[in-house]
Order: sequence, then structure tokens, then C-alpha cells
Amino acid sequence: MKRIFIGLAVLFGMSTLLFAVRHRIAEAETKMEGELEIVHIDNFESQSAKEEYYLNALTGRRIKILLPKRQKIPKPWSRVEISGVERSGELQVGSLEVVGRGGTSESTGQLGMVPAPHQKIHKLAVIRVNFQNDKRRPNVLGTLRTNLFVGKNSVKKYFEEASFGKLTLEGYEKKDGDQYGWYTLPQKSSPCAVMNWKDAAFRLAAADGFHAENYDSVMIWFPLNPACIWNGVAMMGGSPAVSWINGSQISWVLAHELGHNLSLNHASMYRCVDASGKSVSVSNTCTSVEYGDLFDTMGSGTLFHFSSYAKSRLGWYAASDTQTISTDATVTIHPVEYPSSGAEVVRIPRGPNDAYYLEYRQPYGFDAPLKNISVVSGLSIRIAPMDLSLASRSYLIDTVPATAGNPWDAALMPGKIFTDADHGISIETVSASPESITVKITFAH
Repeated sequence: MKRIFIGLAVLFGMSTLLFAVRHRIAEAETKMEGELEIVHIDNFESQSAKEEYYLNALTGRRIKILLPKRQKIPKPWSRVEISGVERSGELQVGSLEVVGRGGTSESTGQLGMVPAPHQKIHKLAVIRVNFQNDKRRPNVLGTLRTNLFVGKNSVKKYFEEASFGKLTLEGYEKKDGDQYGWYTLPQKSSPCAVMNWKDAAFRLAAADGFHAENYDSVMIWFPLNPACIWNGVAMMGGSPAVSWINGSQISWVLAHELGHNLSLNHASMYRCVDASGKSVSVSNTCTSVEYGDLFDTMGSGTLFHFSSYAKSRLGWYAASDTQTISTDATVTIHPVEYPSSGAEVVRIPRGPNDAYYLEYRQPYGFDAPLKNISVVSGLSIRIAPMDLSLASRSYLIDTVPATAGNPWDAALMPGKIFTDADHGISIETVSASPESITVKITFAH
């Protein structure tokens, strides 16, 4: 009996050791190389969003990756080398290194300060789909065509105005937009497996002449699906860049997701407090309000112009439109909505990575509803990266923190001074007119 007991103990010990060895092998660090894919998931009702990251490996595998909290996010579709541990089909990243530009289109816009030399025609297709358990076919063809392509306040008109005529939307087959469907996907409406839906939609539309390579963006539209607790999902860049729209026909929602396709991140807002808990404009204790920048389509629920930071990322400004200030200066800034012979983007470095972006608005075009808002009489200040190639968001600064619950009055009005004591920067709005705003910038010496 004793021998049997000893034998069982040895056998148990060997089994435990074998399990541990297998577990360690399964969790051994692995290295993979490929292109970085970034996907945005937007829930406007709950004012929440999520960003997911995937590696499109050179082996052909697509794997979800979990990045460290403080990881600097490279631009979408960068060629990266990743080391990490794979668990349950996800890769927990230990290190990430950019090793080059990917072969996939990083953006359907132009990232950085290099201006677009002529108008780019952004080819867009819409594919309307439903599901095995939900075969509704709402009559949305005309509304989508109007709101995307042909209406006076369409997404096409918005992009043409916001880009100073450097970007427009068309279909590949038709100037007034290509739409395919209806198609019933072979999947049910839950789970919300958007990549599977995309693959099936592309296959079904191919029978009607759809070719993905003809488009910069493809929008997959389906009737409102309660199983998907989001309004839209969008890839940042891609060939093509794909978005999924959960039942919305609203121009702003469609433009917002296309903004992600252009590789734009969210326009957020900072809410900051000092050591005593009092609201202040900027401090070391700030929280981010996801869609808090009400003056930017990538934040608000309205088709307002992209910020000067976002337009800079897309290459819609010439070099003469931008000034970088690092010594005491008084500058004149022209409105962001239309071309000017003077500066429309002024940025002030606040360290090695970030800058203050200064901007002026006027009630012109898509910004006309702002005519009674203080933003058209004062200076807007945002924090965003100096490196325009990074897929980072901007943060609107509330220069009137006493009314922290009212972001509409965030602008710095004439006679007011914003001070960042930690970085030794003071910004004063001197005067404002419909043509320009004058700002005095001083540095602590």
C-alpha cells in the first residue's frame, strides 16, 4: 500500500510539473511583426468610447493586442515589432517598436504638415445589410444619399468646406454615391462580429460588381441592432478603411466615423482640479471628457469644423498658415473656417511632446450655429501632440473653470489671461474682430 501511495504521489508530482511546463510554454514570450490596426467603438448615448488594437501579422494572422497603459500609440498601419505573452487568443504586449511604414494605407488623408497639393476624391461605398434573424429593409437609400452626398448640408459638403476644397466624397461608379444591397448576411445580429460581417458583406456585394480596392472607405449600414451597444465602429485608416453604422442616418454620426477613417481621434476636453479640489483650467490632476469638445465634429454632436489641430494632421494647411511660438510674441490668428493669407494655427510647445494649439472661430458655413456662442469672440485653446503623425486625441481647455459644467463658454475672452505656471506659459487675448484675433504669449524667464 505504501508503494502504491508513493507511486501515486510521484505520478501526481510529474503531472503537476508537466502542467507547469506546458503553462510556461503557452505563456512564453513571443515576437510578432506586422501592421498596427486601430479600431474605434463609439457609444454616443453613454458618452463612452473604446479603442481596440490589432496586429495584422506578416504570417497573415490578425490578433487582438493589449497595450501597456502608458504606451505611446503609433500612427495606424505602422509596421511594428511586438514582444509579449499570448493568452486566450490575445497578445499582452511587453514592448512595441515601430520598424517602418506599413504597406497598407495609414490614412486616407495626408498626415502631417505637408499640404495636400490638389483636391483628393475620397471614394466611398455604402453596403446595406441585415441578418438571418432580422431581415428588415428600412427605406434609407434616399436619406443616406442625401445626407452623405447630395444634400446642401451633406457630409460631402462638410468635407469640402472643412478641407478648403482639398477633399471631396464620391462613389467609384457614381459621383452621387455608390450604394450596394440589401444583402442578408449568413450571420445573426448577435454577437456583433463586425469583421465577419464585413467579410460576408464584401463577398455578397462582389456579385453586383463591388470591388473593395476601388474605394478609400466602405460604410456597412444595418438597421438598429440593440445587441450592439454602440452607434458606430470605424477603422483608423486602411485599404479600404471600414466603418459599421448601427442604424443611424444622421450626418454628424456618418461624418464622425469617416473622420476616424481619415485617422482622426476624438476631440475631448479636460476637466482639472487643483490640490484642494477646486476647478481650474489646467493642472496635474485632469480627467478626460470623451466627446467633450463641443466645437469639433470628432467631439460634439454637431457638424462643426474640425479643430485646427485635426486639420493640421490631415495636411489641409500650408506652411504659411502655421506658427510655432517658443519666445515672447504677439500674434494674429485668422478664423479656422476658410483660407487666409495669415496664420490659422498657432502652437506653443509645453514640453518635449505636447503643445497648446490656439484657434479662432467665426460663424461661417457649418459653424454658423455658433453665432451666439462666446467661442466666436474669444480664443480656443487645446492640448495635443507636437508630432502630428501620432494617432492621438486633442483636449479642449476650459478657460472659465468656474462654470465647469458649461463647456460652451470655454474660450478665452479679450482681456483675460490663461496661465500654465508649471510650464511657464501665459496667453492673453488682446482683441478680437470678425477678421482675426490678437493674442499675447509670454514665457517665464
